[in-house]
Amino acid sequence: MKARLLAVTAAALAAVSAGGGAPRAASTLPAALAFSRAEATGGGIFVWERNGRVRPFARSGASPTWSPDGRRLAYVAPAKLGATDLYVADADGSHRAPLTRSKAADESSPDWSPDGRSLVVDRGGTLVVVRADGASERMLTAGREPAWSRNGRCVATTTAGTESIGVAL
Repeated sequence: MKARLLAVTAAALAAVSAGGGAPRAASTLPAALAFSRAEATGGGIFVWERNGRVRPFARSGASPTWSPDGRRLAYVAPAKLGATDLYVADADGSHRAPLTRSKAADESSPDWSPDGRSLVVDRGGTLVVVRADGASERMLTAGREPAWSRNGRCVATTTAGTESIGVAL
C-alpha cells in the first residue's frame, strides 16, 4: 500500500513538473494579470494590464485563469441557482457566459487544457472536464485543485481529506 502511494505521488509530481504547475514561456503569457479580491473587501475579478491600469472584469468571482492563447478568461462565480459555476469570457470582458449550471455543488479551481479546448474544474470534490464551448462535460475522478500536465494527457489533483496527490488519466 505504501509503495503504491509513493508511486502515485511520484507520478503526480512528475505530471505537475511536466506542465500543470509550471510557468508558461514568456511568449505565451497573456497581456495582463487576472486576480480576484475577497468578498469581504468588495469581491470581484480584476485585470491588471501591462500599462499598469487595473480594470474591473466581473463583479463577483474567484480563481481566474487565462486560456493558453490569452484570448479568454475562465473563472467561477455565484450563479442564479445558488451554486458557484464556471464562466468564460473574452479577454475584453465580452461574450461572458456560464459553461456549467450545477445546482447542488460549488465549482472551484478551474484549469485550462494546454490546447485550450477544455477546462477541468473541481465540482464539490469531483473533477469534471468541460469543453470550452460548454457542449459537453464528463466526470473524471474524485479530487481537488486540478492541474493539467503540459502535454494534456493527465490531470494532477490532491485528494480531499488526505495528504496524497493523485493523477487522473
